[in-house]
Amino acid sequence: MRNAILVIICAGCLYWGATLAPVPDSGLAFGPSSAQAASYTKHPKRTAAEKRAIKRWGYRVGRWWDECDRYWPRRQLSVCMRVIYVESRGRPGAHNGQYHGLFQQSQRGVSVNLFRWYHSIRRAHKLWKSRGWQPWPWL
Repeated sequence: MRNAILVIICAGCLYWGATLAPVPDSGLAFGPSSAQAASYTKHPKRTAAEKRAIKRWGYRVGRWWDECDRYWPRRQLSVCMRVIYVESRGRPGAHNGQYHGLFQQSQRGVSVNLFRWYHSIRRAHKLWKSRGWQPWPWL
């Protein structure tokens, strides 16, 4: 009796497994398409400046060079890297009490998630434009 039930269950699994299997390139496949999956595995091309920053500051901090370069003038980038290094060691998910993100900014009065690196960098740049490096008094 137990063997008969086991055979029925296995047959059902084989049938349902075959009918639920995604058909390749039919548009019904689960997950990303093959082109999207290939783009996930590619590493972004690093600029020479970012490679130098990674060599100087380490991968965790240096990888933010090009992103910070979009906002800060070149002469301020080394200070920006130092702030990222001291505040979060380059980890966007860093937090210390009420302070979050790459630049350890307060979440109070902010509608964006500072754990997202792009929000953290944009908000830090906005603070820097209005107050300079004053929000980071240890500089």
